[in-house]
Amino acid sequence: MHVKKHFYLPILAFLGSVGGLALRKWQLASAFDPISGLPIGGRPASAAMLIFSVFFCGILLWFSIRKEVVTDELQETQKVQPIPTKRPMLVQMSMMASAFLTLIGAFVMIRRFLTKELSPLWLLVGILFVLSAFSVVLRLFKPETGRNALLIPAFTTCIWLMASYQAWAQSPSESEYVFTLLAVVFAMLAHYYLASLSFDRPHTGPASFFCLASVYCALVCLADGQNLETLLLMLSLVLYFIPSVFLLLRDTQTIKEDLPA
Repeated sequence: MHVKKHFYLPILAFLGSVGGLALRKWQLASAFDPISGLPIGGRPASAAMLIFSVFFCGILLWFSIRKEVVTDELQETQKVQPIPTKRPMLVQMSMMASAFLTLIGAFVMIRRFLTKELSPLWLLVGILFVLSAFSVVLRLFKPETGRNALLIPAFTTCIWLMASYQAWAQSPSESEYVFTLLAVVFAMLAHYYLASLSFDRPHTGPASFFCLASVYCALVCLADGQNLETLLLMLSLVLYFIPSVFLLLRDTQTIKEDLPA
């Protein structure tokens, strides 16, 4: 069963995310005041959304870390190393589509800055997303060189979070942007853990969880009526993290080494 984990866990995450998206649409339609945008207390949709999200993310966490060795004593005798295997065509297409959507989203940001719709910070975010898109392509076609560029997406999501929160802080209710916020936060953590794998600091379980948690929140927040660049970037997260988890779980194995005498 563990051998097929790289198949069932991404599929489970995607199907659960679609369910969360449906619940979010129900919540927005029945649990928010249409005029003020404030949440209405006591509505079952809000309770269902909260319970399902916590429960499903708990499932993702359990499946992500249940096979990982976490004790300090065993970590001295074990390490996770990549197994050189070919990437399936569907995985490559998904990652290329992610890079393409990221590039378009970045150009939309830059255009909106040039028309004075966005602050100068968004120009920096747009440029960083252009670099992030090229880092994905570089990793696909030149893995040994691309591994050194894996921190670019992590730094980009950090700046994206800072720029986005300036706009989100003006909202009358945190409920309106909570899933968008969590999607970016989880994406930032996921990128950092994925980057750590290339620098001999493996944390397969947390990397898988943060990737899939970001996928869940990114799909759920599509119900919130995002602007064009956010919509494109959320879809790019989904198209990047699902195949990343597939490759991560498929291409790593635990190698036990003998203790020195």
